[in-house]
Amino acid sequence: MLRTPSYRHSRIFIVFQNFRSHLSRVGWSTLDAVVGPFLAIAVSPVLLNCLDSRGFGLWAFAVAIAGFGGLASFGVGIATTKYVAEDLASGRGHDAIQTTRAALSVALGGGLLLLTFSIMFAPLLANTLFFRMGAVSEVSSALIMGVALLALQEVDGVFTGALRGAQRFDMAAQVETIMRLAWVVSVIGTAWKTRNAVDTLMVSVALGIFKVFVKSLVTQRALCGVCIIPLLSTLPMLRLLRLGKWLWFQGIGGILFSVVDRLAVGAIFGSADLARYSICTQLAQLVHGVQATALQPLFPWMTARLASPRPIPASLLKRVAVVGGIACAVAPLILIGIADPLLRLWIGAEFAQENLGICRILIAAYGLLAFCIPVHYLLLGLGSVRFLAATNILASAVSLVTSLVLSQWGFNYFVLGKLFFAPLILLNFVALHKSIQSNVVKSANFSGGKT
Repeated sequence: MLRTPSYRHSRIFIVFQNFRSHLSRVGWSTLDAVVGPFLAIAVSPVLLNCLDSRGFGLWAFAVAIAGFGGLASFGVGIATTKYVAEDLASGRGHDAIQTTRAALSVALGGGLLLLTFSIMFAPLLANTLFFRMGAVSEVSSALIMGVALLALQEVDGVFTGALRGAQRFDMAAQVETIMRLAWVVSVIGTAWKTRNAVDTLMVSVALGIFKVFVKSLVTQRALCGVCIIPLLSTLPMLRLLRLGKWLWFQGIGGILFSVVDRLAVGAIFGSADLARYSICTQLAQLVHGVQATALQPLFPWMTARLASPRPIPASLLKRVAVVGGIACAVAPLILIGIADPLLRLWIGAEFAQENLGICRILIAAYGLLAFCIPVHYLLLGLGSVRFLAATNILASAVSLVTSLVLSQWGFNYFVLGKLFFAPLILLNFVALHKSIQSNVVKSANFSGGKT
C-alpha cells in the first residue's frame, strides 16, 4: 500500500506529540540550569569590586563550604527524585508524599547537626586550618554562614527532588528563576552598601530561608498533599537511606573534585589565589553544571520507564549515552576557544593574561566530566549507584592527591591535577554496556524487537 503525504504528516505529528513533553521538561530544566550559574557569574565582578579580593575570598570560602551539600542529608535529595517518580508512575501518590516528608526529616536533622558543630568549632578551624584567609572572627563567621547555606540547600534539595520526580521541572525552574533574581538584587545591594562579606552572606542566608518556604508550598501543590511537615517514619526513611547512602558516597567524590580543592587552595595559597581560582572554576563549571541540570529529566524518565511495563530498547540507551556525550562535549571546546576574550570582557585584560592557562585547564577537566553526563543519569536510573559512587570517589581522590603533590611546585601545577579525574570516570561507559547485557533491560530488545 502506498503511503500518502497525509499519512507521513500524521506520523510526524505523532512523533512530535510523543517528544513534546520531553522537550518541554528539558527546556525548563535548562532554564533552571542556566539561571543560577549565569547570574552568579554576572555578580562575581561586582562583588570583587565591592568587597575587594580579601572579602571576595571570604565569600568564595563560604560558597565552597556550602558546596559540601549532600553530606548532611545522606543523598536523600536525589533519592527523593527516584522514589517520587517511581511512586507516581505506579499510581501511589500517597507514598510519594510520605517519601518527601521523610526526606525532609533527614535533611533537616543533618543540616541542624552540622550547623551546631560549625558554631562550636568555627573559631578553632579559622585559627588553625584557615589562618591565611584573614581575621579569625571574619573567617569563623564566613564558615558558619557557609554551613547555614549548606543546611538550607539540603532542605531545598528535597523539595526540588520531589518536583523533579513528579516531572514538574517547570515549577522548579520558575521558583528558582524568581528567587535567583531577588538574590542578585539583594546581594549586590548589600555588598555595595556595607562593603562587608559577612553581612552579604547573612542576606544570602535570609533569602535561602524564604526560598525553601516558597518551594515547599509549590511542592505541596504538585503532589496534592502536605509535604512541609517532617515525617519520622522508619520504612520510608530506610527506603531513602538504602539508596541515599550510595548517593552520599557518590557525592563525596563530587565534593573532593569541586569543593575540597577550593578549600585546599585557600589553606595552601591564601585568599587572593582562592579568589582567582574560584572565578576560573565558576566559568569552567558552566560546561558541566548547566548541561547536568538540563539533562536531569533523563533520571526520572529512566526510573519511570523501569517501573512501567513498556520495554526499553538497548539501542536507545546506547545512542543517548554516546550521542548525548558528544553533544555535551561541544560547549567545552567552544569555551576553551573563547576563554581569552570572555575573561577580558568579564573581569579584565590583566586578569585574563595571568589566568588564561589555568582557566583552560579547568574547562577541559569539567568538559571531560560533561561528556559523561548522559551515561551517568542512565546508570543512576538503572540502579548502578554503587559503581557510580566507587568511580566518583576513586577518580576524585586521585585528582585531589595529584593536585596536592604538584602544589609544591606552585599554584599552576596544583590546577593540573584536575585533569587526572577523567580516565577513571570514563569507565561509566563500560558499566552501562554491562548493565544492558545483564538483563537490566528486556532481552527481546537486543534482537531488534519493536517496542
